[in-house]
Amino acid sequence: MTDPAPDRPRREHPEPERLELERLGGEDGIARWVTRFYEKVARDPGLAPLFADLERARSKQQDYFVELFGGPRRYSERHGPPFLRYKHRAFRIGQPERDAWMRLALEALREMGAEEAVVAAAERTLAPIADAMINYRPDRQDAYYFQR
Repeated sequence: MTDPAPDRPRREHPEPERLELERLGGEDGIARWVTRFYEKVARDPGLAPLFADLERARSKQQDYFVELFGGPRRYSERHGPPFLRYKHRAFRIGQPERDAWMRLALEALREMGAEEAVVAAAERTLAPIADAMINYRPDRQDAYYFQR
């Protein structure tokens, strides 16, 4: 099977209206956001079990968000290309986990005092990424999804 658009590169993250790093408070703002987010993850009964090392996850998430929102490419330099779906393949992620992740990420951003326009732009950027992480769909019977 051939790629229908071979001249167009595949993108791991979307390119709709770009939420710039500065609107999130720069790298320091991202660090505060991600720290607050992982404080919430640690207390969430559905998400906490997916994170064996919260500090390592927080560090990688911070690097990824900085890069995603237009900052230095530290994530790619330290961890390689952000093939997120592949990198999350060992974790059973269904719709409930995706929804909890999004809810906590946006709650953390709001708690930092972000304007609702910034929260909405972050949601538009993060939602397709979160959707792509879903690998557990009990209603599907193909090999693409976990069957546990």
